[in-house]
Amino acid sequence: MKDYATKAFKEFYHLMDDIKDEYANKRNHTEVLNQDVLSSADRPVRHGPLHVSRVAYYIPVLTNLLINNGDEEAKKLSQEELTAMQVAGLLHDSGRTSDLSGDAAYSDSEIRSVTNCMDFMKKNDVVALEKAFQICHAASAMEHGGPEIYENVIKSADSLDVLRSDDFDFDPNKMALYRQSGDKVKEDLHVIIDAAKERLVQQGDSPKELDSFSQQNKTIQGAFDTDKRSKLETGDIFGNVEKSMNESPLLKNLYNGGQLITLHKTPEIRVGSFVDMIKSQTIDTGLQKF
Repeated sequence: MKDYATKAFKEFYHLMDDIKDEYANKRNHTEVLNQDVLSSADRPVRHGPLHVSRVAYYIPVLTNLLINNGDEEAKKLSQEELTAMQVAGLLHDSGRTSDLSGDAAYSDSEIRSVTNCMDFMKKNDVVALEKAFQICHAASAMEHGGPEIYENVIKSADSLDVLRSDDFDFDPNKMALYRQSGDKVKEDLHVIIDAAKERLVQQGDSPKELDSFSQQNKTIQGAFDTDKRSKLETGDIFGNVEKSMNESPLLKNLYNGGQLITLHKTPEIRVGSFVDMIKSQTIDTGLQKF
C-alpha cells in the first residue's frame, strides 16, 4: 500500500490553480480555525493526502470489524479486493478542483476521481478490470454493480474522517455501516470512533472537540498543529499516517497490517465486547495483546 500511495501522491493531490484561487478568495473560511494554513499549504488541506491516507487505513479496520461480527459479505472478500478498496480510498478525492466545498454526485470532479482510480488500477495491475470498475465507482456516488460492502466500507471510512473537521459536527449516522448495524456493532464502532479521534488530535489535525461515544461524560479535546501536519506530509506520507494510527493498540490490531483477519472461532460463539475480544485473542492478528 505504501508503494501505491507514493505513486498516487506523486501524481495527484497537488495544489492546482483552482484550489489556490479558492484559498485566496476564502480567507475568512473557518478551515481548521487557522487562516495561515491556507496560505502555507503545500497540498490540499481538507481533501489531501492526510485525509485519504486515513481513509485507506480505516478500510481494513472496518472490514475486519465486520468479519469479527460475522458479516457474510466481509468474510467473502479477498485480500486483493481489500487492497483495491484501499487504493480507491486513496484516490476518491483525486479529481477535485475544490478543496473547501462539497463534491456533488456525478460532478466533473467526481468523474475525474473515478477515472483516475480506474486508470491507476489498470496501470498498476491492482485488481481485475471488472472489480476495479466496481470498486472505483463504489467510492463515488455512482452505480457500481458490485457487492454492497465495497460502497459501505469505503464511504464509511470517508465519513469517519469527518472527525478532522472544524466547522461541523461528526455524526456516526453518516456512516452506512453504523446506520445498518445492530447495537453490538455500534458499541464497537463507538470505541473505534474515539480511538480515531484521539489519534487525529495527536496528529494535530482535528481542532473540534468531541463528546466521547464510548465513555460517558468524557470530552476529547481538539487540536490543530501546522508543524505536526507538515511532518506527516513529508516523505512517506501514508507510512507516517499508518505509524501514527498504529499508536492506538486497538486500531493497530484491527488494521492488522492491512491484512484480512482470520477467525479462530465461528462468529456464532463470539461473546463480550470488542475490547474483550481483542484481549482474549479470538482473532489471529499476529500482534500482542493489549
